[in-house]
Amino acid sequence: MSKNWAEEELSGINLGDERLNKRSKSLLATLGEKPPPVFRMPVTAG
Repeated sequence: MSKNWAEEELSGINLGDERLNKRSKSLLATLGEKPPPVFRMPVTAG
């Protein structure tokens, strides 16, 4: 999976700081390449 998909997905992002925009794209690309393990926890009501 390339970083291009993350760039395209977040092309219109504006977090008010170009460094944050760049970091968010990098983070999304990294999570896409190496997703974290899933922790399954039971859901209980009330």
